[in-house]
Amino acid sequence: MFSGYELILLVLVPASLFDLWQYKVPNALYGAALIISLIRQIEAQGLYGICLWLAGIIIPFILCFSFVRRRMFGAADSKLFSVIGSFVGVHAILKIMLFSLFFGAILALGKLIIYRNGKARMRHLWQYMTKRKKIGNREPYYEREKEGDDGIIPFTIAISLAVLWCL
Repeated sequence: MFSGYELILLVLVPASLFDLWQYKVPNALYGAALIISLIRQIEAQGLYGICLWLAGIIIPFILCFSFVRRRMFGAADSKLFSVIGSFVGVHAILKIMLFSLFFGAILALGKLIIYRNGKARMRHLWQYMTKRKKIGNREPYYEREKEGDDGIIPFTIAISLAVLWCL
């Protein structure tokens, strides 16, 4: 039988690969993982495991909602946090979320260096923040269809690195 950590890796590896190649992750992967984590929580904690399972799903979703809405995170990232939270619980997922931001920053910096587009990305951020402050702009931060892939990092990689670091 797999431990919870091994099961999380069985989700992280394909999720990361899908994110690298397609910038999206199939919902079926998340659905299967949620069912498995529910069964594991019930086996380990009884009916109280359902509460732990729900808290591990809902809290990351709520924390990520604003970022997903502004397209600073992809929906796949929010879902992945919820799946991981369903396995590890609220305390561990909060730590993982914090470290994933750190690893995401490192990946973004690496991409800025490789693509040599730091000035353009900083200008885009400044314009977004200025527009948001002046007129309460509700536009998303980034639209891949308009702007291409140069401002995107596969954040599931950062999440995966954070899981490995924390667990």
